[in-house]
Amino acid sequence: MSAEIVKKVAVNLVKDVKTGQTVPLGSLWESRACVLLFLRRFGCQVCRWTASELSKLKPQLDAANVNLVGVGPEEVGVDEFVQGKFFAGDLYVDETKQCYKDLGYRRYNALNVIPAAASKKSREVISNWGWRGQYRPAHSPRSVSSVTMWNSNSCL
Repeated sequence: MSAEIVKKVAVNLVKDVKTGQTVPLGSLWESRACVLLFLRRFGCQVCRWTASELSKLKPQLDAANVNLVGVGPEEVGVDEFVQGKFFAGDLYVDETKQCYKDLGYRRYNALNVIPAAASKKSREVISNWGWRGQYRPAHSPRSVSSVTMWNSNSCL
């Protein structure tokens, strides 16, 4: 990711789920490195699985002085996400979805969501979740596409 995109995204405002305080995204990695997880939505089963898997690294990240942060595009489902303890890091909401736009994330609609949802990786992850969103480990996808590590003005 280019330094230009990182600088552009850094000024976008995100809201802390716990405090309601709005801060620039870049402030989250000013003082220490930061692993950012951009969630599609808080109710997404794949996002919940990804968040819970990434949370398993929290002790190692803390030992390395690396912050773990999740960002969602809206507040819908955030209370259930927090109550379900799907993520061990700090949570923020990008209310304007500007981070998502600047990073080039796609919005799905009825025409393009079917191929994405029907992919083998999506089916495997979804099949390991109960209807209430409780993960039943069996196997995991090979990659997590929305996780990046940020440090100062660069994306590692």
